Amino acid sequence: MKKVVLSICVAVLLAVMGSACHTDPVEPTPGPGNPATTEGIYLGVIGFNDQLYIKEISLLNSSTFQNFTSFVDGLTPGNGTALFYADYTALKKMKACPRPKELTNVALVTFTDGLDNISTANSQYDPEGYGSTSAYRDALHNKIMNEQIHGLNVSAYSIGLKGADVTDEAQFMETLRKLASSDNNVFQVANMDEAMARFSEIAANLYSISTSVNLGVNVPGGYDDGQKLRFTFDNVNGAAQSTMFIEATYRRTSSGTRALDNIIYYGLAPGQTTIASTSSQGAYYQFLFQGLAYLDGNPVSQSDLGNIKLWKQTSTGAWDKETEFNPASSTTVTEDKNSALIVLVLDCTTSLGSDFANMQSSAKQFIGTLVNGGSSSGGNGGGNGGGSDNDMTGTVVSNVVTDYDGNHYDGVWIGNQLWMKQNLRTKHYADGASIPSGGSSTSSSSPYYYEYSSSGIPLAERGYLYNWPAAMHGSSSSNTNPSHVQGVCPNGWHVPSDAEWTQMENNVKSHSEYLCGNGNSKIAKALASTTHWNSNSNTCAVGNNQSSNNSTGFSAVPAGYCLGSSFFNAGSNASFWSSTDYSDVIVSSRYLSYNAADVNGYYYLKTYGRSVRCLRD
Repeated sequence: MKKVVLSICVAVLLAVMGSACHTDPVEPTPGPGNPATTEGIYLGVIGFNDQLYIKEISLLNSSTFQNFTSFVDGLTPGNGTALFYADYTALKKMKACPRPKELTNVALVTFTDGLDNISTANSQYDPEGYGSTSAYRDALHNKIMNEQIHGLNVSAYSIGLKGADVTDEAQFMETLRKLASSDNNVFQVANMDEAMARFSEIAANLYSISTSVNLGVNVPGGYDDGQKLRFTFDNVNGAAQSTMFIEATYRRTSSGTRALDNIIYYGLAPGQTTIASTSSQGAYYQFLFQGLAYLDGNPVSQSDLGNIKLWKQTSTGAWDKETEFNPASSTTVTEDKNSALIVLVLDCTTSLGSDFANMQSSAKQFIGTLVNGGSSSGGNGGGNGGGSDNDMTGTVVSNVVTDYDGNHYDGVWIGNQLWMKQNLRTKHYADGASIPSGGSSTSSSSPYYYEYSSSGIPLAERGYLYNWPAAMHGSSSSNTNPSHVQGVCPNGWHVPSDAEWTQMENNVKSHSEYLCGNGNSKIAKALASTTHWNSNSNTCAVGNNQSSNNSTGFSAVPAGYCLGSSFFNAGSNASFWSSTDYSDVIVSSRYLSYNAADVNGYYYLKTYGRSVRCLRD
């Protein structure tokens, strides 16, 4: 059972330059209720050029999510930059929004690639008569720093991608600083991939500030007083292997109730040290862990909570698993949310060029993260992975997992699957065992990793290459969905099966915006990174107009492959292992090429070194 209580009022302002922008009539806040009396996420979208196009503040949830993303998809670029008037209007609308219940955070997030050239045109855009862009800009900064909204200070962030038409870089940076509440909230980025990452980070932070995750567990009441218990969350096969757990001493009280005492949190933020049982049902007692969070303060994900296992310590110090403890029937997860009032300002000027589509993806990612912080909304992982009202395809979640070596990875949602956004680059398995460096050695049975250091692609992007035995770490072939093969992946993640790759491909194909040309299979550009590919003039090929690649955010890089110490095709292709072999010597894999528009399935020898992308359990 999952109970979600949402209370965020959000106004999103899309800065759209040019008369070609999609328009939307003013509409009243839908029922039931309003932000003052009804808990929920309230979102508004405003596009602007020389006039404003407003989707008024209304309820955002999994049912209405598609309405907002469709509005964003309908925006088109144009000329003119009324950035300051847009921010001015956004602040006014936040003040006019009825104060949400339990409001604890007010934030403004602005993205721009240029300088304002409209806002001082006349009194329509400059209602307070500032008269100059510098005065208008300084007045906005004063409002951000000194005027409270519903009794709270504004936390303002600015993200700047300097456009080709910006010649005064000092003025551009000053604009970014004036639209932020501190220098720590100013981000100048070099490309749209960096901008997307900043949007995701900010949205995830805003989500975590307003979210508290609670876990109720039903524990057998027959344990002896003093029994040591451990709850693990990283899907380990033995309690001693866990790097994320809660350990406690079981207590039987004189009044007949139960308690957990001497509680310690490992790999999690410190929490309650003693918990009394909240209720009992038959022979079971329930305990409630409140505000569970990672060490960085972010709430523990639904995925990790779903991996919970219960262990009891024996007299020898070993840990025995309670095999009858079932997460589905023995746990209850609740999410409590305080309110936040957020404005997102997005520049959609024609100077963005081919990056305009990435700007739209950034907006949808931001909105999607505010809905659920990047956590899955459920589902059994089956089906064809097609779109739904809460399809999160393209949503990036920053720093979603860390491997044994301490490398951090972002995640990207494709349908209801959360994939690593970067290739794996660990030299150790999650249990700490080393993966031997292959050098010139090849094998279809012994594990090796290989480093294509001459590829010209940074390690953080290309990762290491692994032969199939290294990718599988002793597991047998699997084509189930999910594969249940952890292999070389971090705890809580697994090597995707051929069936899971197919699900991902089908989801991407179900989105017309990810297809190139008229073919319903031409999705390679939507998955390929925007850099490092060899150039090619074939229509819809990955190497043709690379800046238009990667609309899904999957960021497949052409890391090539190897056979022992012989390396091939960096810049030309990306290939990924699955957990599904076809025979004793070959494995089903996925392949993208610089001169092709399709993602192809190939069978490769197990001895070759290829990339690994992990999928969250």
